[in-house]
Amino acid sequence: MIPTIDSQFKALIPPLSAEERDQLEHNIMESRIAFGVREMEFCNRDDAMVWIIENQLGRRNIPDA
Repeated sequence: MIPTIDSQFKALIPPLSAEERDQLEHNIMESRIAFGVREMEFCNRDDAMVWIIENQLGRRNIPDA
């Protein structure tokens, strides 16, 4: 199954730069880092959007605003 990403949710997360994406891919391949996808349930879309924002704050490419 290929997960689909809601366009409104996707808009909340700036994409990685080409350099960041290359570095991430290199780190995953070099360290053989396993990753998974998990389905989550929220009471409503607003709760899901808050979760997305709160869990992306630690990313370096997200501005303070």
